[in-house]
Amino acid sequence: MPLFLAILFLSCSQFASQIFLPAMPDIAIALDISKSQLQQVMMYYFISLGFSQLIVGPLCDSFGNRKVFLVGQISFILGTCIAGLAINENIFALGRVLQGFGAAAPLLISRILLGSELEGSALKSATASLSIAASLVAVVAPWFGGLITTHYDWQILFFVLTVYFITTWFIGYVFLAKHETGVVEFKLKNTLRNYMQLLIQQKFISIAMFKWIPTFLYLTSQIYFPFELQEKFNLSAAEYGKAMMIPTAGLVLGTLLAKILQKYISYNKILLVFWPLILASGIVLYAMPFSLFSALLSYSLLMVAFGTYYPCCIHLIVTSFKKYAGAASALVGAVELLCFSILAIFINKFFITSYLSLALIYIAFSFVLLLCWLLMKFSLKKTNNNKVKYVYRNT
Repeated sequence: MPLFLAILFLSCSQFASQIFLPAMPDIAIALDISKSQLQQVMMYYFISLGFSQLIVGPLCDSFGNRKVFLVGQISFILGTCIAGLAINENIFALGRVLQGFGAAAPLLISRILLGSELEGSALKSATASLSIAASLVAVVAPWFGGLITTHYDWQILFFVLTVYFITTWFIGYVFLAKHETGVVEFKLKNTLRNYMQLLIQQKFISIAMFKWIPTFLYLTSQIYFPFELQEKFNLSAAEYGKAMMIPTAGLVLGTLLAKILQKYISYNKILLVFWPLILASGIVLYAMPFSLFSALLSYSLLMVAFGTYYPCCIHLIVTSFKKYAGAASALVGAVELLCFSILAIFINKFFITSYLSLALIYIAFSFVLLLCWLLMKFSLKKTNNNKVKYVYRNT
């Protein structure tokens, strides 16, 4: 049951972030706004999601998952309805902001549930299964969004999601533990202090970077590709959705490979094994003549790496900071979406002038990740040495 609930909750935020990508040109026309304006409005979801995670994570640690989920999901449902009924940019933006605030609850609880209910090999297997499910949603969402937009209307997407989110709310109401209590008392001062202590830990930063940087590259690509590929290669929303199934299938492949490899090698070694794919994605996009094939190949390589990194990072964060799993997961998500989503908007607006610019970003940040891996290896080795010294002194 924990794995089923985790998959269901995670799918909510996955659908809300990806199902609308093929519909972006249609939404821009309907709301009479420019491409850049719509790109910024769509990112409001990620920014508000980042802010709300800073609050939702500690609340889950203090009051339990059920209460936080039920309240957050109501905001998610309300925002989806408002966005679907929007007649101008401001109303649509309000809906996306409310969606983001609400999405933090199911997103974080999907991660916390596994860490609180499972341990050891069962936790590893469940985390990998959750990542595979998330990857499958990422494959299906653009295809489904493109299909609905082409044959019906982009607003129908929001109403379909509203029904899905309401159903999820009732399932959470029935199956989440009713008498659950938090593990720590919620105090704003303590919460801020915990965040600061995490942010100054090299171990936390080096692990989290393997979630932050791939997400940044993913968001940067997702902002750039819908308009670029549909306009340059004359793709309909449905055709774009089908095309995006190829690179998003890389997520599934990556998570499957991570689930297999974690039985034989450590998670930090898996991160290094798949690092060259990020570098290769940039080289392919830069060196090959720009075409639909080269764009999809480059993006697919990136997504395979992203697929392997997701379960590795989540497992390392949850197991390394178990007592404050909610706060640690929240901080990872908040920095990821606040800082790196804003950076993605900034990069698209002021730096990316062509596919070559995007390729250079892939290459540059691949070397940043390599440096992070070296720092993570040092911090994990230092932690293990300290544990050995502690055991020796107490024998």
